[in-house]
Amino acid sequence: MIELILFLFLRIKRKLIFLILLCFVSGSVFGQKKASRANDFIESIGLSGVRPSSFSEEQWPIAKQRLEELQVRYIRSWIYDEPSYISQQYELYQEMGIKLDLIHPTLGTSPTEGLTAIKTLYPTLDMVAGIESLNEPFAMSDGTIQDYRNHLITLYNMVKADEELEHIPVIGISLAHPEEYKELGDLSSYADFGNIHPYPTVNLPPSGGRLETWMNEVDHSYSGLPIWSTESGYHTNVELGGTPEHIQAKYLPRLLLYHFMDSRIEKTFYFTLMYKYSSPSTKKYWGICQTDAAITPKPAFTAWKNMSEILNDFDGTFIPDSLNYTISGNNSSGVYEVLLQKGDGTFYLILWNEVSCWNNGEELVNDPIPLEIDFHEEIKGINVFVPSPTPLGNGPIPLNTYIDPTSVSLNVYDHITILEIQTTGELEGIQISNCPDQTLIVPDTFQFSAQLFPANPVFKTIHWTVSDESVARIDDKGNLYTLESGITTVKAYSFDSLFTDSCICEVIKIDVDSVVTPDSIFFMAGQELKVDAKVYPENASFRDLTWESMDTSIVKVDQ
Repeated sequence: MIELILFLFLRIKRKLIFLILLCFVSGSVFGQKKASRANDFIESIGLSGVRPSSFSEEQWPIAKQRLEELQVRYIRSWIYDEPSYISQQYELYQEMGIKLDLIHPTLGTSPTEGLTAIKTLYPTLDMVAGIESLNEPFAMSDGTIQDYRNHLITLYNMVKADEELEHIPVIGISLAHPEEYKELGDLSSYADFGNIHPYPTVNLPPSGGRLETWMNEVDHSYSGLPIWSTESGYHTNVELGGTPEHIQAKYLPRLLLYHFMDSRIEKTFYFTLMYKYSSPSTKKYWGICQTDAAITPKPAFTAWKNMSEILNDFDGTFIPDSLNYTISGNNSSGVYEVLLQKGDGTFYLILWNEVSCWNNGEELVNDPIPLEIDFHEEIKGINVFVPSPTPLGNGPIPLNTYIDPTSVSLNVYDHITILEIQTTGELEGIQISNCPDQTLIVPDTFQFSAQLFPANPVFKTIHWTVSDESVARIDDKGNLYTLESGITTVKAYSFDSLFTDSCICEVIKIDVDSVVTPDSIFFMAGQELKVDAKVYPENASFRDLTWESMDTSIVKVDQ
């Protein structure tokens, strides 16, 4: 009997996890609930289709900025032999630690060619998170099934026989349709991870059944292997069956979390940051940014950015704790939950109503579901966040705050709500860390920072003020901007203003004493000449000069 139970658990592991999760929220369940590491969730998500060749020279710095804003750690990209593209990929690793899943895009790139490029042209193998075989070869129609199989088999054998490469996982062939795995056949001995592209049905939410279909069919090729979902997402061309941008913003966090709920899926790569190509016509609408020169973020980008800012953590070694709470409420069968914990002990309970928001060109308005969360252990405080840019959304700034709650009543919507839950860490004090030890000059900026005691209090928000705003102003991040000579006091306040620390700053504006130009200049009529001028003292506050000709009939001067 025990052997039978274990067999059934292994065969339907994903289904059991899914059913248990729903039981947590439908009705009233009492008990300790084990958290997953927040770091593990952030580690599980990446962006697919981020290729340097997709961006102009002017766009590349903006693309890097967008990746930094998302705090993304992995991208899926091609294997290149062009040094400039490899240099750009290396920039991402060097500056932000972003690692690559490198694809052999077609049969035209053989395993020998791909691995030679990786070993000889890429600056370090540390930047490679995975080496992937072919991308949707059935759709490319550039070979036979045996060609596709041979590509992966050869790639796997070469990687595992190479001492420098053997530690890098080999990702199996990706397919465009789940039924193609049966045709591809069993390759589970020649990959470390299976590969799926489970794009949801346009009119259905992430849980609409597509992922389950893919996870069942993938076993024809990669039975028993963990999975990388190397492409998934929603496009925003409504005329061609896509979802509006604000619906994409609701679905994106839900999709990433829904994939994370399946313990067999190790990584999910959302497609994509920006896709500039217009053929087929849906392609340029897949990205979470516009295809303009500024790579303007769509609402989905903002939702991801805010979610990452709230949940980001780098502690992947601690053993997560459990949290003792009960969720109850009517009509809550569609509410999903994910419980995460950071290395500092903070819990993050993520809730959403897993319903469709769009159907055949019509937006579906879903009523919020009222829930009651009762805590069966001491809670010091809760911050409530809504990352999606909805009318309720407040990004990484708490929408509501609860101090010493025993229960919380809230509405759950069709976009995610995040509860930051502190069980320890009552605030005891605040101290400015870096009061300037010298006079500040106008114009100048100075970044203040402050330390809270203990290091992980319930509420980490710090407010900043200055006593004289004519001398300097300060923003909510502690950036001081000098304006005029004088003395002003900078104060740091805890979120409840019970604790403060201050720092006196002297600001001076240094006037210009003199401007020195050449006594005389000789040049021919029609000739252009640049005239240099020196401003003294060299540390004068305002060194901009205005140029003027005393006789514009003889010479004209620009600024």
